[in-house]
Amino acid sequence: MITRVAEEVDPTTLKDLVFRVAGHRTIRQDDSRFLKFIYEDRYNAWWEVSFFENIAPKLPGLHKLLPKYLGVATVEGTDGPRKYMALDHMTLDYKDAVVLDMKIGTQSYDYDANEAKIRKEIAKFDKQEELALRVSGARMWCHEKKELVYLIQEDLAHVTPETFQDEIVGRFLFDGKEHRKKTGQFMLKKLEELRRWFDEENTQYRFFGSSVLLLYDAAAPDGDKCQFWFIDHSHVQEFRNGENKDVGVIKGIVNTMRAIENICVDSPPKGCEL
Repeated sequence: MITRVAEEVDPTTLKDLVFRVAGHRTIRQDDSRFLKFIYEDRYNAWWEVSFFENIAPKLPGLHKLLPKYLGVATVEGTDGPRKYMALDHMTLDYKDAVVLDMKIGTQSYDYDANEAKIRKEIAKFDKQEELALRVSGARMWCHEKKELVYLIQEDLAHVTPETFQDEIVGRFLFDGKEHRKKTGQFMLKKLEELRRWFDEENTQYRFFGSSVLLLYDAAAPDGDKCQFWFIDHSHVQEFRNGENKDVGVIKGIVNTMRAIENICVDSPPKGCEL
């Protein structure tokens, strides 16, 4: 496969990702880029690279919601060269990043998944079909500790459709002092753009295991330094079985929008017990 080659990584600038949640253990950074490690021994190792190089160019309505793809970078090491998919850095100038990473859709396993893979994915969060999303990781305010704390997927597995609004969205928008309503409005706008694309423009692809990434800098004023990205596209496949719309992803987007709308109207801050 011919891929776009990014500028090589200077090993002296390579470091762990500053704000690490969810599957970001496979992501590092240099002075300007996110670097997502490519496991070349996996069957879908190059699928996300292929998405950015072969599928995304055909989806112009989605471009402004995708992180900027910079190609495949090589890092020379003592055990040989390692390949990384390079993306534009999202939080390089953030002081206190608040992050919410959610798998979006009613299922995270693709059309070709075997029974073992299906069981593994369902076991991660057995309410994903009902809620149409799974919180993979977060960095949010803890009311009791009076600080930002990291939460991993296991911390969030007991969230239900009834508690999602307060325990996840409410906490995400609470910065230790108040709910960030301008930030919530920004996220609503971006989610609506994504919903409209899936509902009106996407007639070809189903996105399994893709995520919405919501971020803001708690050190900045409400409405400043907030971002929304549609990420993790290593399981994008053409529709099968007579499907012509990704209703699972649309459901997850709508559920998230509804929770944000309710929080931006009125909701007290919640504690950090999950």
